[in-house]
Amino acid sequence: ITTGGAWSSTPATTATVGSTGTVLGVAAGIATITYTLPTGCMATKPITINSAPTAITGGAMMCIGSSMTLTDGTGGGTWSSGSTSVAIVGTTGVVTGMSAGTTVISYTVGGCPALKTVTVNTPPAAITGPTIVCISASITAVDAGGGLWSSSNPVIATIGSSTGIITGAASGTATITYSLGAGCITTKLITVNPLPAAITGSSSNVCLGATLALADATPGGIWGSGSPTVATVSSTGVVTGVAGGVSVITYTAPSGCIATRSITVISVPPISGVHKICAFGDTMTVSDAPGTGLYTSTLATITNLGGGLGRVTGNTPGSASVTYILPAGCTATAVFTVNPLPAAIAGSGYVCTGSTTTVTDATPGGIWSTSGSGILTVGSLTGIVTGIAGGTGYVTYTLSSTGCKVDTAVVVYSMPAAITGPASLFIGTPITLSDAVTGGTWGSSNTLVATVGATTGHVAGISVGGVTITYNTGGSCYVTRHLTVMPTVGRSGTLDVKSGETENERGNQVRVLPNPGDGGFVIDLNWATEETVHITICNVAGMKVKEWSVFTVKDQTVSIPAQIDVASGVYLLSIEGSDYRYVTKVVVER
Repeated sequence: ITTGGAWSSTPATTATVGSTGTVLGVAAGIATITYTLPTGCMATKPITINSAPTAITGGAMMCIGSSMTLTDGTGGGTWSSGSTSVAIVGTTGVVTGMSAGTTVISYTVGGCPALKTVTVNTPPAAITGPTIVCISASITAVDAGGGLWSSSNPVIATIGSSTGIITGAASGTATITYSLGAGCITTKLITVNPLPAAITGSSSNVCLGATLALADATPGGIWGSGSPTVATVSSTGVVTGVAGGVSVITYTAPSGCIATRSITVISVPPISGVHKICAFGDTMTVSDAPGTGLYTSTLATITNLGGGLGRVTGNTPGSASVTYILPAGCTATAVFTVNPLPAAIAGSGYVCTGSTTTVTDATPGGIWSTSGSGILTVGSLTGIVTGIAGGTGYVTYTLSSTGCKVDTAVVVYSMPAAITGPASLFIGTPITLSDAVTGGTWGSSNTLVATVGATTGHVAGISVGGVTITYNTGGSCYVTRHLTVMPTVGRSGTLDVKSGETENERGNQVRVLPNPGDGGFVIDLNWATEETVHITICNVAGMKVKEWSVFTVKDQTVSIPAQIDVASGVYLLSIEGSDYRYVTKVVVER
């Protein structure tokens, strides 16, 4: 090799040459390469520049055992693999992966190659996971990481491209593919089964301890409960409430697909506030936690107060019950006793102040009490009521065994004081009686003898006789006074009464001798008119002791013998004519 020379190429548009003699083809053709020494001596060599093949087209990755075809637009070339242990290539450009790795595939035309690096990958493992999924359910396919998932039929089954979660969309089959690229894939056939028919039943609620029948139109399935401690389900679909809460009831078809229904078990707490009550009006308030129910009752009246509260009123004695019913039909029931009341209290409904009366009850075993201690008192065991002050008090009889009671009103009337006023009156001359206790009513035992004003005490004599005047403040609280009603007394005449002779204003003269006497006397009568007169002798109480009639002669004296067998005292002699009554006193001394 001669050194010190210089390299050149002619024409440079075909090829160029470096200072080291390296030739670079520029365009197809023939170029002359010259090496010239400083002495001018040279050596030449023609170089043929061939056209390079076009770039190889096709995939750059493949899988062991798979094939792909590479192509080149330049004809007449030959294919080769830089590592036939990784991949081999046929004369038609078909590359087959042999083992994992990288090789350079060459396509050479006239000694000029086109190159392509091809990577051969290991295929993914077989897809693991279920092969059956139900409509609307999901399963997960599993393979080595790094690949992408796809479904051949998303209408049947969809899959997350990176998650591998398969969701059934419709009945049928779909091929699930896991791809690492360049044909490195693995597949699995997935079957999407239809769901069973929807579970049917009359309700989604069941009461604690009650049952609910469910059904499914898909035959051959198996029933199950998600929470058997809340609700159990039989092989025929009968659900039984075990405890308050929610359980998901399942029906699994032979395909493995499941229909579900949530069942709520409603537990009604026990009713609180229940105790014995008395019949006919006694009450108690009961309550329960849920506030949407209604109460019913037997042998009692129930008033729903809202918010889970109820007021129970006892009616007929006996064993009664109260039931709390929720809108779902679930109930809680409590049993209680309605006790009978004591018998009605018997006895007077009134008493006078300072006096007593006794009340009784036919039902034994009770205690007496009163709410009017300032008005009356009552013996707790005797029932003896004592009037204290005017007014109305209440006496209660309570049975010791049940607490049931009855009561009655007792009116206490103020006892009147002694009646004051005259003890007698004359016809036509009223008197007034009075009493220190006000508010009472006056009455007469015989209004034909005397009348009395009910509120005034004014007494008017009607006829001769005795009468009892009563002053009553109420009930049997009264006092009496006996009055004597005497005939109207004429004016005294000019004669001395002691002599037994009187004269009235009409000129009628009466002489009684002896007067005083021992009961036997003579009446000398000189009457101003001629007529039959009626003679009556009464005691001061108005009682008649003797009576008869005589005929008078005008202005002539008639002597009339009389005999009265009476006790000593003053008596009234009455002589009554057609238009005039004459009265004088007769004294009997024995």
